[in-house]
Amino acid sequence: MDKRDNIKSNDLLFDLQSNGITDCEVSVIDAGIEDVFMSLMRKKEMSNNKKVIEVSELTRKFGRFTAVDNISFDVYEGEIFGFLGANGAGKTTAMKMLIGLLAPTSGKATVAGYDVYKQSEQIKKALDI
Repeated sequence: MDKRDNIKSNDLLFDLQSNGITDCEVSVIDAGIEDVFMSLMRKKEMSNNKKVIEVSELTRKFGRFTAVDNISFDVYEGEIFGFLGANGAGKTTAMKMLIGLLAPTSGKATVAGYDVYKQSEQIKKALDI
């Protein structure tokens, strides 16, 4: 650790303690590939916070079974978005609706500006499916 790292560590420790976080230690470690990637992503400006995926109350039912129940979210250009859930939670069904392979029962969604109800073929072309 060089002198600059020691100063940065002390500054961070002071900031933490000033905010009431007193039971902590600070050390400098070499950056990993994930750290470099996230640093670059923070520096990259989002182009006007453009929404590339908009989902509002999207639902898919198979008879009386509801596979996807009123999900809503937005994904912005340049954003990394994780779609997580337990097995059977409806992730694959939701993705099939968003890429134009399955029609929603209700709700609204657009992908790359295309409506999932009316423009599923354009979505498939845009995603090269």
